[in-house]
Amino acid sequence: MSLNSDSPSRAFILHKREYRETSYLVDAFCVGQGKVSFVAKGVRSAKSGLKSLLQPFQPVELQFYGKHQLKNLAACESVGRSINLQGKSLYCGLYLNELLNRLLLSDYPCDELFEHYQQSLLQLAAGNDLEPVLREFELNLLQDLGYGFDFSADATQNAIAPDGTYQWIAEQGFVPVYATQQLKHVFIGADLLAVAGFDWTASSMSAAKLLCRMALQPLLGSKPLKSRELFMRENS
Repeated sequence: MSLNSDSPSRAFILHKREYRETSYLVDAFCVGQGKVSFVAKGVRSAKSGLKSLLQPFQPVELQFYGKHQLKNLAACESVGRSINLQGKSLYCGLYLNELLNRLLLSDYPCDELFEHYQQSLLQLAAGNDLEPVLREFELNLLQDLGYGFDFSADATQNAIAPDGTYQWIAEQGFVPVYATQQLKHVFIGADLLAVAGFDWTASSMSAAKLLCRMALQPLLGSKPLKSRELFMRENS
C-alpha cells in the first residue's frame, strides 16, 4: 500500500460489476468522501473473504489508495449486520442505491445524506410504509444536491397560502396560478405545506411524488431506472 492511502471511511456499496477475471469495479457511498469508485482486486477468487462484504446494504469500513479518481481497495471490514431487505422493500433499497449512484458527484462529501440513507434502509427493513420513506429520502437527496424546494415562500416572495394553487417551475419555484384548466400539474398550498413538514396524507403524498419526479427527471436524463423496471416486471 502506498503512503497516500486514505483514512478508513464508513460506507455502503451502491453498485458493483465484474472486472477482469477476479476483480470488481465498485461504487460506494462513503462518510467524508461521498461517492467513491474503486477496483477491488482479486475479491472474486475462492481465497478472498471480501466478496461477501462487498454487497448492498452491508455496513462496512473501506480504505483506499491511489492518486487517481478510480481508487484501489486497501481494506474492507464489516461494521454491523447487513440490513435485511425483502420483497418490495428490496426494490425500494435498490432504487435508493441507483439514485445515489447516478446523481452523487465523486469525492463530494454529503454526510447528512449518508445518515438519511442509512435511516431509510433501516425503516424499509422494519416494514415501515414504503411511500413516506421514499419521498422523504428523495426530498433530502434533492436538498443536498442543491435542487431542493423552497416551501417557505412562492416565486413572488409571498408565503404559500393553504388555499392557494401553484405551479412548480424549475429555477423559479412555486408560481401562483389563478386559472388551472390549461395547466397539467397544479399543487394546492395546503399539500405543499404538508410536504414541507413530512405530514403525510394521500393528497400530500401524491403531491410529493409528482414534485420529486419532476425535479429528478432532468437530473437523471432519459436513461430508465433499472430498479424501477425490475419492480414493475416483478409486480406485473
